[in-house]
Amino acid sequence: MPIPICLGVSPDGLWLEAFQTDQDIRAYWRGYALAGVVCAVLLIIELVAIHLLL
Repeated sequence: MPIPICLGVSPDGLWLEAFQTDQDIRAYWRGYALAGVVCAVLLIIELVAIHLLL
């Protein structure tokens, strides 16, 4: 099975030292949540494409 494209997806967020407020931390984790959703969608598309091609 091929490696999913989404393994390289991660938020271009803040480093731990850059957190100043709770809002910064929320934005950081929101980036990871968004990356997780993108990864899941890409994985589903890849699996469907592989299934259709085989």
